[in-house]
Amino acid sequence: MLGPCVNGTDGSESGCLIQGWGPVEAEFSATPASVLNEVENWTAFIRCSVYFSMYDKRADNIGTELVPNYNLFVIGDMLKDAGTSFEDAAAEGAIISVSIDWTCSFDPWSRACEPEFTFARLDDPSQKFSKGFNFRYANYYYLSKIVPAPAPNTTAPNDTATASAPAPDHVGADFTLESIEYRDLFKVYGIRFVFQITGAGYRFSVVPLFVNIGSGLGLLVIATVITDVIAVYIFPQKRKYHDAKFMEITGSIQRTSGSLEDDEAVYDLDDTNQVSSMHAPDEDSHLLPQ
Repeated sequence: MLGPCVNGTDGSESGCLIQGWGPVEAEFSATPASVLNEVENWTAFIRCSVYFSMYDKRADNIGTELVPNYNLFVIGDMLKDAGTSFEDAAAEGAIISVSIDWTCSFDPWSRACEPEFTFARLDDPSQKFSKGFNFRYANYYYLSKIVPAPAPNTTAPNDTATASAPAPDHVGADFTLESIEYRDLFKVYGIRFVFQITGAGYRFSVVPLFVNIGSGLGLLVIATVITDVIAVYIFPQKRKYHDAKFMEITGSIQRTSGSLEDDEAVYDLDDTNQVSSMHAPDEDSHLLPQ
């Protein structure tokens, strides 16, 4: 809310007062003296559990003891795996992504399901403005301040304008206490870890196996037909492939009622599929040209 307005030296209005906290926040980064160097050697216990509802299977990395790089991680090692160092993240903070992947096979001959951890830094350390990670919080409290006591009310009884005003506390005392609210604003830099969990579970089944085999055989038949069409009608050497695949036979060949007529002939082919001779068919022969 706006307070009283203040006039300039020349009598013109220059601005109005507002109620707020002061002084304003200073623009400076964390100093090396404020860095907690021992944080690099701290350890973090990461506990993760997953449940695969389709197979009614559960998995976790809790175990019966603390195991390094399985459920117990050192902060400095996590930063190194993310491609950075503690020195680069200590002063102005960092945002580290922790991806946990559960890819599990529930077959009897498979190994035990264990998580795979991947670390990456999400913020850009070379950014000029608002890089790293920080947040603010404030503490509010009251302090008493000694102020001079107000003068006693000496207004005449017939002065109704001021006689009706209530008398302040500690009237007649030399001083009084006034409570003033204060605020301490803290800007804190640190390392923030963001966790993301993914997973997939599978088990061997005979039905998908035979379905895939049948689909593969069907694709082989289609592939043969498509290959012939491309070779005979599309390739530049299509004529050569056509001559090697097909044989043309000229002559008068007729078939009526499943038998050969008198003017029909039987062609004999040699080993190279060439017509070597032509003769009339036998009386009881029902040969067809090859």
